[in-house]
Amino acid sequence: MGIAPVSWWLMQALGVARRTEPLAISPLLMIVIVNPVLEEIVFRGGVQDWLQGRRALRHRWGPLSLANVLTSLLFASVHLLRQPPLWAALTFLPSLIFGWAKERHETLLSPIVLHMSYNAGFIWLFA
Repeated sequence: MGIAPVSWWLMQALGVARRTEPLAISPLLMIVIVNPVLEEIVFRGGVQDWLQGRRALRHRWGPLSLANVLTSLLFASVHLLRQPPLWAALTFLPSLIFGWAKERHETLLSPIVLHMSYNAGFIWLFA
């Protein structure tokens, strides 16, 4: 949970502006609940699990696996489709934490809860 405030601070320091109009309930639910669940199923439950099954990708640097790093790079890259490059790049660090939580707890529940918390904090600060 500690990396989220670091990411938010970086966004604020880099000049990410707050929205001027309030966010409607439907986008709010998508950002805080639906997207985290779907993204974690795809990225941690699908991509990262598949990569971890490849012998060549089992390398680790302390708590980080190569599968997690590659999945996080893909995660940040996919965010380029709907977000400015800086915002997309700033999803990389939280993604590493989500991937670490998946590997450590061997469940999708941990990264889903972390992702929801991260997105909720982002909305609270920037929307």
